[in-house]
Amino acid sequence: MVNKESADAGDIARIVFRQILDGDRLKFIAQSNITDSGGGARDLRFRSWDKMEETLRKLFPGSRTEKRRRGTGNALEVYTGHLIWLQKNGKEVSKEAVLEPPTDARPNEGRITRVHEFGCFTINPPSDGSGRLIALFVQKDDGSVWPFVITERSLEHDQWNPAVAEFLLSALNAPRREGNAAYGFIDFVSGEKLVR
Repeated sequence: MVNKESADAGDIARIVFRQILDGDRLKFIAQSNITDSGGGARDLRFRSWDKMEETLRKLFPGSRTEKRRRGTGNALEVYTGHLIWLQKNGKEVSKEAVLEPPTDARPNEGRITRVHEFGCFTINPPSDGSGRLIALFVQKDDGSVWPFVITERSLEHDQWNPAVAEFLLSALNAPRREGNAAYGFIDFVSGEKLVR
């Protein structure tokens, strides 16, 4: 968990966050296809690509051309980076992750693909009173990106950097249409913030 010591602006360049909704939890455990019709994308989506792209690209600094698996099958440029996390046994894992730009069908929505393949997103059902869940992508000054899943209760009661906890709690409580996830970023290098 990113706590008061590790969420210090002294070693953290930026944090991208996204609230985890019930459908996202199913994606993380590869059970998002709940009908017999197929489909069930296993990706974590970020709307407002026009405002999120620059920051997300800092987390995914590489690029390559891939053939799109859906739709027309055209080639597209995707962005790559590595997510690093600690397993329960303390072993560090690093795995390449892919960020896809928007499709024609969703022109302002980028996505981190195949999230069910990352053990860092294994989510046990939260206990009553733990509140909402949030996926954090913490980029350190060395460029490494560490994903975490945290609870609202942790932000309220654990030893978090006060500026980070206040920002994330405020983002969760900002007005938005029902069923829409909170997302955005705080950049300690540029001083920029975004909440959607």
